[in-house]
Amino acid sequence: MNSNLWLAGFLMAGLAVFAQTQVDLKNQAKDIDFSTASRTVPAKTGPALPSACGVGEMFFSTTAPIGANLFVCGSNNSWTHSGEPIPSTTLSGLPAVCSVGDMTYVTDASFASGGWRLYSCSPANTWTQAGLVADGTGYITVTCPAPSNCVVGPNTAVLPTLPGPNTWTGAHDYSGASKTAMFRVSATAPATCDATSHEAYLNTSTNMVGVCTSANTWTNLGPQRSFLLYRNTGLMAVTASGSTQTLDSFVIPAGTLQVGDVVEIEAVLTRTGSAAPISFGITFGGSSNAFSIPASTSAAVFKPTLTVAATSSQVWGGVFLPNGGNASVVSSSAAAAAIASGITVSLTQDGTAPDTGAVTSWFVKVIR
Repeated sequence: MNSNLWLAGFLMAGLAVFAQTQVDLKNQAKDIDFSTASRTVPAKTGPALPSACGVGEMFFSTTAPIGANLFVCGSNNSWTHSGEPIPSTTLSGLPAVCSVGDMTYVTDASFASGGWRLYSCSPANTWTQAGLVADGTGYITVTCPAPSNCVVGPNTAVLPTLPGPNTWTGAHDYSGASKTAMFRVSATAPATCDATSHEAYLNTSTNMVGVCTSANTWTNLGPQRSFLLYRNTGLMAVTASGSTQTLDSFVIPAGTLQVGDVVEIEAVLTRTGSAAPISFGITFGGSSNAFSIPASTSAAVFKPTLTVAATSSQVWGGVFLPNGGNASVVSSSAAAAAIASGITVSLTQDGTAPDTGAVTSWFVKVIR
C-alpha cells in the first residue's frame, strides 16, 4: 500500500515538472552558472524586430552591424537599441534594422544613386540616402543618373541666368552698381527683335535707342532729329572737259541708316557763261539722279532726298531750286543700296557743256 502511494506521488511530481512552461530562476534556483555551457542564447534572434514586445524583452538582430545587434523593449511594442549610438559603418548593403541616428556608408554601387553612398537612419528601420533632393521647384536642381555623379545647377524656371529666358521681378536698385548695360548694343539694328517684351537696343553709330514695336522692326525713341554725315565747303571747279567728272564723294558708314530714315543731300552750284545747260548728278550706292542748270540760270540749289523704305530699297524725292526759275520736284525712282553695307554718295558733272562753273558747297545729312 505504501509503495503504491509513493509511486503515485512520484508520477504526480513528474507530471508537474513536464507541464511547467516557464522557469522562475528567482524562486527555483539560487545560482545560475552558464560558464561551461556549450551554447547559450539568452535573447530572441531574427533579421527584423518583432512588431510586439513586452517591457524587459531583448532581441538580437542578425542583420544589424556587428556590435550593435542588441535591442531592448523599453515600453510595450517599442524597441530601443542597447548601448552607445552606433558609429558610422561601411557595409556592402543596408541592414534591415536600424535606430534613429545610425549611419552607414555602402560600398555597393547599386545603392549609390547619383553617387551618394552615405545613409542615415530616420525613422527607425528606415534608411535615408544623404545628399540633395531634386524636386525641381527650388532654386537648385539636381540631376542624378545612377550610379554616376550628380549634376547640380540653377533652376532656370525660377532663377535668372545669363543664357536663359529670364523674368526679373521685384524691386531692383542699381544706384550703387559700378556698371549697368540695360540694352543690346550694336552698330546696326539687330535683324530680329521681340515686340512682346518691347526689347531695346543702343545704336553705337548714331547713339539712338530703338524699341521693338513689331516683330523684327525697330523704332527709334525721341523726337525727330537730324545729324550731319558729311559737308564740303571747298570750291570744286566744273570744267568743260568733255568727260564725266566726279567732283566729290562720301561713304555713309555701314549700318548708319535705318528703315524710315530720310537722307537729304544739298548741293549749291554756280555757272559761268550761258551757252548751254550744265548737267550734274547725285549717285547713291550706284543709282543716279541727274539735274541740269539751265543756260539762263547762274546758280541753283539741288536738294534731293532718299527715304529708306527697306534695308536695300530707297526712294528718291526732293526739289530742284534754280535761281530765277521755277522749282521742280525730283522725280521719284527707286535706288537699291544695302544699308548694312557702306554706301557711296557722289556728286558728278557730265562734262559735255561748253560752260564752266563750280560747286560752292554740298552736304549729306540724315533726318529721323
